[in-house]
Formats: sequence, structure tokens, C-alpha cells
Amino acid sequence: MMKLLFFLFSFTLGAAEVKFLPHMVEHQNIGCPTNAKCSKKMGIIRQQWVSIAKAGTKKPLNKLKSFASSYGVPIPLWGKSGAEKNKDLIIWDSPCSNHNNEELERFSIVNIFSKNLKSLEGKSDLIIPKSILKNRTHTRALNVLRGDAPIALRGDILYYIKEVEGLYYGLELKTSGQLRVVKVPKISNYPHEVTCSKEILEQMKPLQKHANLHKGIYCKNIWDLNTSSYSTMAFGWSCH
Repeated sequence: MMKLLFFLFSFTLGAAEVKFLPHMVEHQNIGCPTNAKCSKKMGIIRQQWVSIAKAGTKKPLNKLKSFASSYGVPIPLWGKSGAEKNKDLIIWDSPCSNHNNEELERFSIVNIFSKNLKSLEGKSDLIIPKSILKNRTHTRALNVLRGDAPIALRGDILYYIKEVEGLYYGLELKTSGQLRVVKVPKISNYPHEVTCSKEILEQMKPLQKHANLHKGIYCKNIWDLNTSSYSTMAFGWSCH
């Protein structure tokens, strides 16, 4: 796979002229999703990720893990002004009106391949969403992914369910920031929305550093696989 990726990358960058090819119906760069701002480099990386899922081979999860050990996994975050200049991002315009007001700070939705979420902290063109987790023993702030809440917890470790071309896999996010492809966790107690307590709302306020990024805060109870009980997490919501 490494040799194939190098060949495709070299071939693409070395092309003397650009002719219309079938994939250009969706995007001029092969592997890039429709309507996204996406470089040739990111298109090739994403194409390999998608190809693993579409290949229908045995143990595709192991192949995703192997790929992720080199290139990371695709994760959803928020983009700030200037994100368009970052060739490591796949970018879409945000559908939220509050993100597209010319008089306010503008935001986009982005995907980036990463091995560790904390390695992206401090990037001037990215925003990593924050959450408050409250369980039986403590309350703490955590980095989370844009979009859906985790499907389950194991202490402070978060588990998401992700999908690529019909292949579902689990994504583990540790407090260290490490991201790991895992089996989809087996749970019988699913997340459900609950009323946020005054305490958790107050603790979320300092984390909301961009005035027009979120319109409000919502909370979910999420099952902890260690304690066989629910913990509450608070998240910002933008427009949907």
C-alpha cells in the first residue's frame, strides 16, 4: 500500500496537463469528496482509506488499523479563517447561518487525518470542540469530535462509531489524545438526551471561546462500560 500511495502521489503531481477524467464529476482531485476544498495529497490519502473499505477483503478492520498507524484516521473538527490554506484539511462550507455572517468570525467544517487529537491543539486554523464529562467521582473537561456524541465511555476514554463506504468501525479517543481504530463496542444502553444541570452549564461557559460557533448547549447520558452506569456529557450545538 505504501508503494501504491507513493506511485499515485508522484504520478498525480508529475502530470503535465489535466484532462477530464470520470472522477472529476465529483471532484477534480481523485479521492476528494464532493463540494469539498481538498488538495491532491489529501485526495490520495482519503482514496486509500475508502479503497480499504470497498475492497471487501477479510479483516478490513486490521487493514484500517495498519493504514491509521501511518496516516492517522479521519476526524471531524471546526475550521477557522485561513483553514483553506492548509493542504492537510478537507473543508466544506458550514450550513449554519451563524458561521457565515460577514460581520462575525467565520467557521467551516473540516476533516483531517490524525493519530493524536492533542497534536492539533494550538493550530490557528482549527478548533477542537470541548465537552464537560460528569461521572460518579469527578467532573472534567475533555476534547471531543465535531458532530455526534460518543456511543460509550470507559472511564474518561470515549468511543465513537464511524462509517466508511458501509463499513462500520469503532474509534477510541483517549485523554492523551491518542486515536485508535477498534471494534464497534457492544452496548445495550444507548446515549440519550437529558436536561443539563446548572452546574454543568456553568462549567461549559468558559469553554465556549468563540461567540458565534455554538447557539447553545445540550447534554447526554452516555453509558460507562467500566461502571455499568451513565455519565453525563455536555456539548455545544451550532444549528442542527
